[in-house]
Amino acid sequence: MALQGVYQLINDRNTKLERELNKVTLPINECPHCGCAIFYRKDYMSGSSWYYASNTIDVENGSMYDGLKTTYGKWWHCDDCHKRVFEDEDVE
Repeated sequence: MALQGVYQLINDRNTKLERELNKVTLPINECPHCGCAIFYRKDYMSGSSWYYASNTIDVENGSMYDGLKTTYGKWWHCDDCHKRVFEDEDVE
């Protein structure tokens, strides 16, 4: 298998693992105001990052956000009506 194929397999596996690690348990299943089942938390980031690119090989950008300072939002909002629905401390 070509080296590029190996990099792609590793990247795919890491992406799936990240999705599993980033799963959260929300305190509600739907918005009490409109019934939407999708929520978001607004986070703020500052700093700088590096994005790598090449015309000849696949490059890894999995760490491009490591240099950013993140301040996590306190409230989660409904994706449809954008109302506050629960606090971040209620998320497991």
